[in-house]
Order: sequence, then structure tokens, then C-alpha cells
Amino acid sequence: MTIVHFGQNWDISWHHGNHFPSVEEYLQMAAYKTGVLPRLVSKLVRAKLHSKMSFLDKFSENIGVAFQIQDDIIALTSELYHKTRGIGEDI
Repeated sequence: MTIVHFGQNWDISWHHGNHFPSVEEYLQMAAYKTGVLPRLVSKLVRAKLHSKMSFLDKFSENIGVAFQIQDDIIALTSELYHKTRGIGEDI
């Protein structure tokens, strides 16, 4: 949960500090903010099933990162989003 808070803090501080992160910084933020929880679920399921398929942890994290990227694209391109929250309000 601490890592989730780090990711959220980076996102908020970049938004309010007018910092434009590099691609690497953005992907790390997304991995922390939205990739950690799916990775945690994967690890818990693997522990319960006594599975050694650790590649599923990174795969699950990447699904979280992909969700964050999609969410940020919607924040920049959706007319409905623009009308209700403003252009790019979430990124």
C-alpha cells in the first residue's frame, strides 16, 4: 500500500507542479499507482495455489499500467470527459 501512495503522490505532484515526466518516470508511476494491486492479487493467488509461475506477477502489473495509460488517454481525448471534468484533468 505504501508503493500505491508513492505512485499517487508522484501523479499529484507532477500535475500541480507542472512537471512533464519522462516516459520512464510515467511508466514507473503507473506501475506504482495502478500496477501494484493486480500484482499483489497475482502473488496471493499464486501463494494459495503453491504456483511458481512468477511471470504472472509482471503480467498482472502490466495490465494495471495499461489501464492507467488508457485512463489518461481518455482524460485527454474524450469530449464527455472534457465537458464534465476539463481537458486532461486527471493527467
